Amino acid sequence: MLHEQLETERTRLTPLTGEIADSMMARDGDSLLSEERLKFPQPFQIPPMMHDDYLQAVSQRLQYEPGQVGWWGWLFYEKESRNVLGTVGVSGPPDETGSVGIAFSIYEDQENNGYTKEATKAVVDWILAQEGVKSLRMMIHPKNFAAVRVAQHSKFELKGTVVDNVVGEVHLYEAKKRVILPPPSALV
Repeated sequence: MLHEQLETERTRLTPLTGEIADSMMARDGDSLLSEERLKFPQPFQIPPMMHDDYLQAVSQRLQYEPGQVGWWGWLFYEKESRNVLGTVGVSGPPDETGSVGIAFSIYEDQENNGYTKEATKAVVDWILAQEGVKSLRMMIHPKNFAAVRVAQHSKFELKGTVVDNVVGEVHLYEAKKRVILPPPSALV
């Protein structure tokens, strides 16, 4: 089944599917190359901060809710080489307040090339265009300056500080869906 893909100047993004998650858990780079044409680093390694328990949850969720493809994450890769560069994770469809969480990671040898900025902005735009979404949130460690730049590039604003159970104090960034109102003369 072909799913929607996103594209930036230098990258393409493909949503995580159950099949992709299963192949990643199995460390089956050959299957991903032959079926999805995605080239992972060799020896095979999944993107940083992406864990098997997350991939298993994505696989199981999409087995029962196939219409949620895109809501659990995207792999981004270089257009020409099809080398996977990293991932933009999504927390799922909007919660009862219309909020969605987002995170990202990139292979260390691909950092500082602007790929994450491009990919994250594309996913942010996709999410904000979806029905029921009112805001996007991400938590960033105060000393992760590269992640702060990605957030700012994607139009996130610092909203405050919260405590994360794993890393401690983090900054909460938020991007809101923009509502464009017609000029007053059109509101008659």
